[in-house]
Amino acid sequence: MGITRRKFTLEFKTEAAHRVIDTGRTIAEVAAECANFETTRMARLLEVSTSSYYRWRAAQHRPPLPSEVRRADLDAKIISFRKGSDGTYGAPRITLDLHEAGEGVSHNTVAARHGQPGYRGCEPTPVQGHHQC
Repeated sequence: MGITRRKFTLEFKTEAAHRVIDTGRTIAEVAAECANFETTRMARLLEVSTSSYYRWRAAQHRPPLPSEVRRADLDAKIISFRKGSDGTYGAPRITLDLHEAGEGVSHNTVAARHGQPGYRGCEPTPVQGHHQC
């Protein structure tokens, strides 16, 4: 005797999708909230693969990758040099400072990390000599 599949109304599917999208919570959190639904059902309902969910869940419990640690360290150093210059240094000068500090990093990497939102170097104005951001 086969298991009868549950059928969900369009209204229920829409509500479940909005719980994930509007609140920014994961499928697992919404599934835990709706304790009578399995993660696989919620994933199917929201048209997300269960393998993606399980890969994401496994990544949440692993230690950070060496590249993630390096990026975080590099970001901290970039912020430090930037604050030390009162926000006037751009990627080229920060790259030189990092090289002087013994950090082996390319200009492109610093520019990409420095180019995150909220970062912008300042250029002096030719007439007054003051920095304008």
